Amino acid sequence: MKVTGGDYMQRDSTAQPLRGAALAHFMLTETNKAHRSLFSRPYRLLKKAEDELDQETWRYMETESGRFVDSAYDFIDQIVAKVPKDTPGLAQSIGSHFGRLEDYLSPMRRPASN
Repeated sequence: MKVTGGDYMQRDSTAQPLRGAALAHFMLTETNKAHRSLFSRPYRLLKKAEDELDQETWRYMETESGRFVDSAYDFIDQIVAKVPKDTPGLAQSIGSHFGRLEDYLSPMRRPASN
């Protein structure tokens, strides 16, 4: 069991921003095109009643995150178009991402690496 103190996440004040390239890499190697509807849909995790929330801020953040996801998908298209097809692991990632969901190589279905 992990127990954290009151200073948890207070020691390192320099949060690393999420970069579009990192998100695109994750989406290409860890998801299938069928997952796009999940990435593109905003989710709200609420700690207090929704009527107490600033709806304008939520809408703004949902719009911005949607743009961020769209730009990551655009970057995936650029990666696929520009990187040589014989790049190690790329063909498998592309096939898994753009192929049928039944053929998607989730982390649990991938061959073990030696």
